Amino acid sequence: MPTDVGFRWERNGVGITGATAATYKLAAADKGAKITVRTLVKVYATGLPGVSIVSAPIGIG
Repeated sequence: MPTDVGFRWERNGVGITGATAATYKLAAADKGAKITVRTLVKVYATGLPGVSIVSAPIGIG
């Protein structure tokens, strides 16, 4: 079944430019922020819209 999976990393709820891989390396700008990852899944054979799942935020001290 053809499936697409995508990732978007967010800092305080705003997408981080260029952060679309399955992993994200923290940057200095992340200090004091809440980081989440939004996973987008689309299964084409179902005809249904994609699903978006957001992780719980992790505070970066």
